[in-house]
Amino acid sequence: MIINQEYLDKMSNIAIEILKQLSSTIDPIARRGVLTLLLTLCRNMEDVAPRNASRSAQQRADSLSLGDLRKYHFDDGGRFPGGRKNSRLHWEHWKPAADLRRELLGLPSPTPQSVRQILEKSRVCWILLED
Repeated sequence: MIINQEYLDKMSNIAIEILKQLSSTIDPIARRGVLTLLLTLCRNMEDVAPRNASRSAQQRADSLSLGDLRKYHFDDGGRFPGGRKNSRLHWEHWKPAADLRRELLGLPSPTPQSVRQILEKSRVCWILLED
């Protein structure tokens, strides 16, 4: 799965605006709100991030007649036989949203290119709960 380029461009531009707002925000409550917005943006990269599946998770999916797990989003898990929890399948961020946000916050002068390079690191993987 290739990241949707338009989505990535839009999220990169929005992240830059959020970072600009953050740099001029003094009030701690407002600052926390802006940081939460940035984290939400990073977390939602999962919507277009490349997806993988561990061998054991894919074997479990095959036993449930689900087919290729990589075609499923987190929100689809509720429709798995027995639900996501009983199916023992878990959606894992290889690159947690908090790490993406930390990298964005560490940019000295965010540019569309530098922000994009960080957001492109978003990856998710279906694993078994016990993995």
